[in-house]
Amino acid sequence: MKSSNVTIGENVKIGENVKFGSNVVIYDDTVIEDNVVIFDNSVIGRPPLSGKALTVKTSNQLPPTVIKENCCIGSNVVIYRGVAVDRETIIADSAVIREKVSIGHNTIIGTLVNINLNTKIGSYVKIMNATHITADSIVEDNVFISLLVGTTNDNKMGRSEYKMNGFHIKKGASVGAGATILPNITIGEKSVVGIPAKIIKDTPNYLKDTE
Repeated sequence: MKSSNVTIGENVKIGENVKFGSNVVIYDDTVIEDNVVIFDNSVIGRPPLSGKALTVKTSNQLPPTVIKENCCIGSNVVIYRGVAVDRETIIADSAVIREKVSIGHNTIIGTLVNINLNTKIGSYVKIMNATHITADSIVEDNVFISLLVGTTNDNKMGRSEYKMNGFHIKKGASVGAGATILPNITIGEKSVVGIPAKIIKDTPNYLKDTE
């Protein structure tokens, strides 16, 4: 891969055999381990914005972003400061990963996926194209989330004071294309959410194949 105009900030740690595309920006203190590939126009470790108009206030004391070994970051990806991406994970083109997000190993984040702040994504997870993962959510291991899934953490639609809460998808569950998941919802272990469901209450575990 040929690279040009790569900008690397202060105190950045870069491992062996890391490959950059053109116009990549790596912000201060970021850690990139061995054999990582970052394609054109991506931004890694970007500090979040701050301002009075923002509903969620972010800390100025975020840890550095860490990209573990053998990850692949597509073109036009923005990964904020305070993100941890475990080994062998793929983040596809134009995805946005906000601050205080952790992503497990061998996970795939599709094109145009947005993962909002303070969210935990497990290992062997697949989140397909143009899906929005709201803030303060948990996605456990081996979960499949199809394309165009919408999630929210605000039942008041920003019109009044409200404690925002995301959702919790337990391990092995699947969510079909176009589904909508409302705040405070738990989707049970190995549960299946159909197309294009609107989830307004918890779904039970489905454990038939292990009984």
